[in-house]
Amino acid sequence: MLKRWVARNLMLGREQGEAFPSGEHLYVPPQNTATDSYYFFIRSDSGATLVSRLACRQNMECEFWLGIHLPNQSPWIWEGISTQLNTPFPSIEGLAFMPNSDLSWTINIDLPQFNLKGSLRFTPTTGILDFAKLRDKNQIASALAKMPWNAASFKALKSMKTEHIEQAGIWNGELTWNENVHSMVGVGARDHSRGERNWKRWNSHCWFTGFDSEGSGFNLSLIDFKGLPTLRAGYISIHKNEAVPLKDGPDSPIKLASGKFQLSGGHLNGPVDFKTQNSFEFTMDGSYRIVEGFGSFYWQGKQYEGILERGYTLNP
Repeated sequence: MLKRWVARNLMLGREQGEAFPSGEHLYVPPQNTATDSYYFFIRSDSGATLVSRLACRQNMECEFWLGIHLPNQSPWIWEGISTQLNTPFPSIEGLAFMPNSDLSWTINIDLPQFNLKGSLRFTPTTGILDFAKLRDKNQIASALAKMPWNAASFKALKSMKTEHIEQAGIWNGELTWNENVHSMVGVGARDHSRGERNWKRWNSHCWFTGFDSEGSGFNLSLIDFKGLPTLRAGYISIHKNEAVPLKDGPDSPIKLASGKFQLSGGHLNGPVDFKTQNSFEFTMDGSYRIVEGFGSFYWQGKQYEGILERGYTLNP
């Protein structure tokens, strides 16, 4: 009981204040296993999908993803490490995430080598969803209390010390690709995380998130770190001004492409049916594979569009 109390009250980190009190300006991490990571996904009304990530690391290195899937075409991926440009927002040559004064964001794409150009605007439908305030504290405390407490386990804990926020929204914009114009109007979300991100310490994970155009939806996250028990986080977004943390759900990362899981938070509970339609695959530091699936969720009589991300180590 004492270990559980300590885990719940002293090891779960911040619960008050803001995740990024000085704003979401770009931050260059001082240590080489940390990132300042920005991520966006779009599910357009036409069935097109776009995912993109820029993560600033030490020495102005920037991990980047860009994945695009258009109906009746194969997924296209551009990934690697580039140099962060001298801007106060995440940007590399050809790809930039720009915050606007009205709290919206703009993704600008200009990649003549791929004959690809676009400008996409993200307008929030929810407030900031802060994982420090929206997590299953009892599940995390119970899991941490069961692990051996020693130097190795406390070192492993460091790899989960991050600030992480999410936000749902709607998208408007166009992509021009090989002289063809594609409308990108639909729903999606963004996230921003800052802190340790050592991919060599990850065994597996899943990150499932889905929203409708009103900002209702959910997130289920399960991470199996090496040397730690599986930890669960997530929330149910009831509408744009209210979200509740999960209080029940799966105990280990979901590996199936389609199936069902139980979700519970606040007064809402029930099974969620999910179906992955296709995916992008990204490799992180040569040691971890992320399968960025996209598809639909069906819960309590409604359909939600979103991302079904799964990951696994390449060096077990």
